[in-house]
Amino acid sequence: MLRLPSLSDISESLQSALKRYFLCVIVAIIATTIAFIIVDAEPQGDFPATLKVLLCCALAMPLFFSVHTLFEQEKKIHSAVLLAIGLSIISFFYISLPEENNNGISQTVPYRFVIWNIVFHLVAAFSAFSNYTEINGFWQWNKTLFLRFLLASLYSVVLYFGLAGAILAIDNLFSIDIIDKVYMRLWIVIALLFQPLLFLSGIPNPIQSLQNDDSYPKSLRIFTQYVLLSLVAVYMIILYAYIGKILIEWKIPNGWVCYLVIGFSIAGILALLLLYPLSEKEEYAWIKKVYKAYYILILPLVVLMTISINIRLQAYGITPNRYIMLTLAFWLAGIAIYFTFFKQKNITYIPMSLALLGFLSVIGPWSMFNVSLYSQYNRLIPVLKKNNMLVNGKLQKISDKDFKKASMYDLRTISSAFTYMEHWKSQKLLTPIIPEAWTKDTLFKQNGELITYKLEEKLGISLNEYIYRTNDTTDIKNQSQIIEINVSSTNFQKETLSIKGFNNFAEIVFCPQKNDSTNYCYNDGYLLTGKITDYKGNIIINQQVYDSISFETIIEKLKSWKEISSTYSTYTEGKNLVLQSPKNKWKLYPNFIKLYKENQSSKLELIEVRAYLLYNE
Repeated sequence: MLRLPSLSDISESLQSALKRYFLCVIVAIIATTIAFIIVDAEPQGDFPATLKVLLCCALAMPLFFSVHTLFEQEKKIHSAVLLAIGLSIISFFYISLPEENNNGISQTVPYRFVIWNIVFHLVAAFSAFSNYTEINGFWQWNKTLFLRFLLASLYSVVLYFGLAGAILAIDNLFSIDIIDKVYMRLWIVIALLFQPLLFLSGIPNPIQSLQNDDSYPKSLRIFTQYVLLSLVAVYMIILYAYIGKILIEWKIPNGWVCYLVIGFSIAGILALLLLYPLSEKEEYAWIKKVYKAYYILILPLVVLMTISINIRLQAYGITPNRYIMLTLAFWLAGIAIYFTFFKQKNITYIPMSLALLGFLSVIGPWSMFNVSLYSQYNRLIPVLKKNNMLVNGKLQKISDKDFKKASMYDLRTISSAFTYMEHWKSQKLLTPIIPEAWTKDTLFKQNGELITYKLEEKLGISLNEYIYRTNDTTDIKNQSQIIEINVSSTNFQKETLSIKGFNNFAEIVFCPQKNDSTNYCYNDGYLLTGKITDYKGNIIINQQVYDSISFETIIEKLKSWKEISSTYSTYTEGKNLVLQSPKNKWKLYPNFIKLYKENQSSKLELIEVRAYLLYNE
């Protein structure tokens, strides 16, 4: 018969939680107080100190929970040492946050907060049991934490809506003017104080007793075996079908597949972890076979994921998102190899290894922020040098001659690098190459951040306006109309292109250049003639002229298009604009076209074409 807890039981559990996890309770009280201050105070700056403290409390809760748990298990380690380590980590995070009067917040803040939060929760997962001989205790410990969290959350939600309904009833029935902030304050108390206390009060004492616990909820087995594993099987079939499609049609992998592989892999690993205690029982011998088969089947998906990431790394460099995806790909490969080929299988290595990689990914010179920043910086510097905007280690204004030679690809590379550094508040990396004379001008904000658009003005480039370069002296301000056309069609995106019959793929840009120009970018094209109404040019591959090309057929089709006079439009029949060489040497899929049209004239001049190129070497 189910025995409901008495008031004395609840009181004893709360007292035990206060004693065992006093640091967590202190953090919960501080977080509740700070949240009240934030709700009641007027906004102060972009990143007030109160918000910084609240973020630190959110990290301190799982961290100090792990500290308390580890101290209970490892009596040899003095509690003061563990406390000092925990406070040092939280202090480091606080210092890394921007100043209160900072004009804008670096995107490193949410990345670092989320990753550290995940790391500290993973540490909590193995803080009580980490030895190979304690795998059952490890599993029971995480089961207890998971179920306790669900129960505490359920109680909190029901309690909040119940009390909020009561307050609403009093407000309406007795005409008492209750301010809206009361509901927010109620949620703060329940979410930041009541829920953690209820969670902590249910933690077993002593924790080591879990090692001898062999209970397994039947409902958990049914859910995992018939629901979660079935979903994993469905996604496995989808992903392998997609691999087959790629091999048959020889297509470029869709970038979105990375997220699907990660989600599928995590769900599969979770399902197998939930079934782990049953794998030692004779009637569930099939679980061990599923274990081995699953990790073997993960490996081709990791290869697919790595190929997809590598394509984007070569084209656009490293960013934090790609860094995370690549790290997870290597982690999945390592886990799959370990559980496939190693005889001794310790499931505690799963959270341990992931926590270690997560921690390393946000600190040190190898962190995702530093690696990504220098990747973009290293893409920027050669382009500046190539266009004579960086001479003797210092920036200089581009000459008219170099400006006319500069390709649209190079200018977009500069623009994207500046934009990246601005979003990530990393413009200080450019400071050493800025001439001293420029620093006297208003290139910097009061907080020391570089104003990138003013730097662009100093360089003599306008990256936020249309750039129109021809052999004549046509002034862009006198142009009658710039027409931008996005080209789309069914099965016309980069991810869905069929590359059957070709062995190479490139994203290519055509824009006007001088006839004698040899200032090619890596994969680009240029339009040859001074009067760019001949629509002829060259395809550049690996800085070499690959073949000639004519866009005349595309222009003729666009002239008869009813929406050609619109400034911005979408051409939905993209298949009609596909160009192909006579001997099937290459095939071009335009995705963006920019034209110039004079007033009261039907003549169209070609300014820019962006396209996907399939070709054979």
